[in-house]
Amino acid sequence: MATHNGRQSLASTAEHSATARAIHTAAPLAAPAQLSEGQLDLLHSHALQQELPGLALAFDEPLMQAALQGALFDTLRPRATIEGCEVEQATYVPGECVILRYTLTIRDAQSGQAREALVSGRLFPSRAACDAYAAERLQPLVGAVADRDEVALFDAPVGVIADLHMALHAWPIDGDLPALMGATDPRRLKPILSQLLPALQGQPFAVDDCRVELVDYGRQHRATLRYHVRGRAGDEPRELLVYGKVTGDGSGAMAESISSTLRERVRASATGYRFSVPLALPWQPEIKLSLLEALPGSALIADQLKARLRGKPAPAESLTLEAMIDACARIAATLHASGLELGRRRTLDDELAALRSGVAAVQRVSPELGARLASAVDEIALAGAHTAPLPLCCNHGDFTYGQILFDGTSSGLIDFDSVSQAEPALDLGQFLTYVRVASLKSKLAPAATAALIDQLGDRFLDAYADAAGDLIGDREQLRGRVRIYRAVSLVRRSLRSWQKFKPGRIASALEVLDEELAALDPVR
Repeated sequence: MATHNGRQSLASTAEHSATARAIHTAAPLAAPAQLSEGQLDLLHSHALQQELPGLALAFDEPLMQAALQGALFDTLRPRATIEGCEVEQATYVPGECVILRYTLTIRDAQSGQAREALVSGRLFPSRAACDAYAAERLQPLVGAVADRDEVALFDAPVGVIADLHMALHAWPIDGDLPALMGATDPRRLKPILSQLLPALQGQPFAVDDCRVELVDYGRQHRATLRYHVRGRAGDEPRELLVYGKVTGDGSGAMAESISSTLRERVRASATGYRFSVPLALPWQPEIKLSLLEALPGSALIADQLKARLRGKPAPAESLTLEAMIDACARIAATLHASGLELGRRRTLDDELAALRSGVAAVQRVSPELGARLASAVDEIALAGAHTAPLPLCCNHGDFTYGQILFDGTSSGLIDFDSVSQAEPALDLGQFLTYVRVASLKSKLAPAATAALIDQLGDRFLDAYADAAGDLIGDREQLRGRVRIYRAVSLVRRSLRSWQKFKPGRIASALEVLDEELAALDPVR
């Protein structure tokens, strides 16, 4: 029988782990002058290492390969052997745990075939907390996946590594998101899709089978899935692509209302600009799943911008980078003028309160970075107090060029998980922040890079103001509020990067944040 608890002593291999290697194998980053690499890197935090003693070892991939083998497979006659282990991502949940996701290469002992598997590990401060989570949140879910192919090679899809205080669960088990098991089960999905997909086709559609693909699993209590559906419309074979979002808080229940209302408002928009919005199908409360049609096209701006910043020919597309920037501005103006009143309020005070809460968590375990971010939030608040806010309107809430698809000259906007009532500057500042951060990888001369980013930023705001008209009032007021929200976006990016153990992203965000804070002086 398998031990399922990783009984081999990890303490004895601490020297082998060579904490420096466990802490990072990434290339050295260019940290801002005021903070060292160690002060930016959560893995270097002495306070966090004290809170979670197994932290450094959990990032040691060879060590974890052996520990996962002992915890999830029989020690004498395992169904499979782990041949590769990679830390795919990590997230610190302040005051609770660190969630790590490992991509494993496992070889079937019978067939000899290799396959990939995803295993999550939750690192707790104590053995008691680890055991309680495994017993109360994970073990009750095992029966629901007993016959699933994803866990077929595991002798136990749930286990613990006692020395690390780590609870383990193989995909699709998730104690924070138990609905994930139903949302990834083709047998459960087939009748749901058979009932709902005729709305996308405008005719009867019989589902033959469905393949589930993981798209994004980077956030706690949330996952994005892609369904490859094969079936028949009448006698004609057809394949459909449908996206699914599983949300632990049930926020996906708004998707259908947001989608249908926004589609109507876009058709009747006073701006005259038309873009596609995916049709959302009825919410599935039992598995907390919202289903959306796949829009044609791709997020092309990233490649166009990268080519321009590297002085290379742009990819052959129907629209230039400038035309795409104009389209993004018109999409934002149309959304903001839609009158859609769904979503929570996100005033500047709300944003500052959220940032201060996040900064307090940073200060506890990364005090130098926390002090830097706290000072930035104070400067933003001061600037905000000296400029009048813009009227609240419907915002996308995560408006970046990755959310805008282009198909020839047509465009579409996706991902409405964060729809809110906020100043237009929330979306505009977020968009421009992503453009500016992308420029940090420019191969052009600094002056040429700055000129390009300034040109694109001015073009975006001018196109937005032209399309929005009376919605924004004074253009200088708009630009001032956008500068404030760009700084907000950069602090938020720093906090998320810190939680994700990405010191390089923190360094780049702080580099740009210094510029944005300096630009706030005229605002004040």
